[in-house]
Amino acid sequence: IADFNKAIIINPKYAAAYNNRGLVFASLNNFNQAIKDFTKAIELNPNNARYYQVRGLCYQQLEKNEKAQADFSKAKQLGYKG
Repeated sequence: IADFNKAIIINPKYAAAYNNRGLVFASLNNFNQAIKDFTKAIELNPNNARYYQVRGLCYQQLEKNEKAQADFSKAKQLGYKG
């Protein structure tokens, strides 16, 4: 997390750093923080299907199924094959 924090300080528009930090938070079951990071990654790069997919998985863990399905649909629309 510290390394991704540093990367974000150096380049606040580095979408992959937000995504990767979100993956770490998700692996720690901190789904709310992960969603914040995935949302920022999506804001910076709205055409990356994987960002929607992983955010959808976090929403699913929080039983926010409408939001999860919306993200899964968007990921599929953008070509996610997972």
